[in-house]
Amino acid sequence: MTKLSFNIDETPTPESKADIVAEMIRFMALRIEPVDFGTILARLMEVFDAPEEDIGSEVQRAYFTLLRAGLLTSNDYDPVNSAAVIRVCTVAQPSKSLTDFIWDEPEWSEDSELFND
Repeated sequence: MTKLSFNIDETPTPESKADIVAEMIRFMALRIEPVDFGTILARLMEVFDAPEEDIGSEVQRAYFTLLRAGLLTSNDYDPVNSAAVIRVCTVAQPSKSLTDFIWDEPEWSEDSELFND
C-alpha cells in the first residue's frame, strides 16, 4: 500500500498526485464494463488508505484530467465543450485508445505521424 504525502498546505505532493493518476489508469485499464465513479473513488481510498476528505478532490481532478486526455470516457462528459459532471449515475470506462494499447492492438500504422519525426 502506498501512502500519500502532503505539502504544508495539506494538498498531495506532485509524487502523490502522480500515484493517484497511475492507480486510476491501472484500475480502469482492464475494465470492459463501465465502472461508476463511486467505485473508482472507493478503490483509490482503499489503495492509499485515505479518507475521502484527504483524497476525494484529487481523485476528481485526476478523473477529469484522464477524460480530457482521452484515456477515459464517461456518460457525463461532453468532449466538444470539455465539460464533465459527476452524478450518482456517472460511469466511466477506458477509451478505445487505452484499450487498444493495453491489448496491443495498434490504432495507427507506420505511416502515421507518431512514427514520423
